[in-house]
Amino acid sequence: YHQEHVVLACERWLELNLIPELSMHIQLREMSSELLQKILKSSRLFTYNEFSVYRNLSYWLFLQLNPQMQLMPSHSTVLSYFNR
Repeated sequence: YHQEHVVLACERWLELNLIPELSMHIQLREMSSELLQKILKSSRLFTYNEFSVYRNLSYWLFLQLNPQMQLMPSHSTVLSYFNR
């Protein structure tokens, strides 16, 4: 509905919760690459460390390449996939 204040509030929520919350849920796959890039570029992005950002990106990419997945894969599954 083009409600700018709602969009900004949702983006702010993502900046705070992308790494600690959403990175562990299968719904991560539903984020567009544009939105993910915007949130990751934000100076307000909350993250534990750089590895958390890398891990989140690897999960997102894995889920994009494997849309048949119904459950969140383990980190070892994601690593094995990309090491092949």
